[in-house]
Amino acid sequence: MMKCCSIILDSKYVIKAKEKKVKINKVLFVICFIPILCSLTGCSKKADESVVIAHYGDDTLFVKIQEMENRDGLNEEEYEALALQYMIFASKAEIWDAVLLMKERLEHLHKRFPKNALVLAYYGSVVGLNAIYDENVTNKIKYADDSNALTDTAVAMNDTNPTIRLVRAHTSYEMPDFFDRADIAREDYDFLISCMSDKSCNLPDNQIAVVFHNRAELLRREGEIEKAISYFEKVSDFAPESDIAEKSKIAAEALE
Repeated sequence: MMKCCSIILDSKYVIKAKEKKVKINKVLFVICFIPILCSLTGCSKKADESVVIAHYGDDTLFVKIQEMENRDGLNEEEYEALALQYMIFASKAEIWDAVLLMKERLEHLHKRFPKNALVLAYYGSVVGLNAIYDENVTNKIKYADDSNALTDTAVAMNDTNPTIRLVRAHTSYEMPDFFDRADIAREDYDFLISCMSDKSCNLPDNQIAVVFHNRAELLRREGEIEKAISYFEKVSDFAPESDIAEKSKIAAEALE
């Protein structure tokens, strides 16, 4: 690439030394310099929807999303439901274009409903998923930082909504230690456990099971072994036949 560019530059660039001006061919700038700049500073990739359709054309959830998008006259609550499907699809996606497409869809919804904290939380969560796929370190850090900022803003907008706290908890829990989000995950999981205990909030059993498992794992890392074991054991109360219940059982036995 560099050799090709240097040859083109020698023959096509006009340098006026006295006036210190350089006439740049825009096409050559794109060909030669943009890839170099992207490798150094990072460039945002756009989703290729045709790739997603080719890969997921018959996928049940993707078909459901398309059907929801094609409905006329959706209200804000229905758009919240659509945003949730975007986040679920992105979390299960196997290709980066699918995650990017859901991020773009959620960004559009966030712009349409800027005061909707739930949509913002879903959007922030999916932004963070892109760090898994992008190989550029600068982009990885930006995706993670943006994700944290967006989910924090969502909680600040509505800190009593259990779904928003759940989304931020899981997003923070999955962040590498570098981003120092364990305290945030701990805070949100404790909030959820407390509100479920006093019945001021309600979550599906399978989600409660994940809350107890992840909080137990954080307790294990903190050295609070007895409490970690008790939380691992609670998982089977909510999802007895699940994979996470089996995983929690093994984790508890390893600590005893």
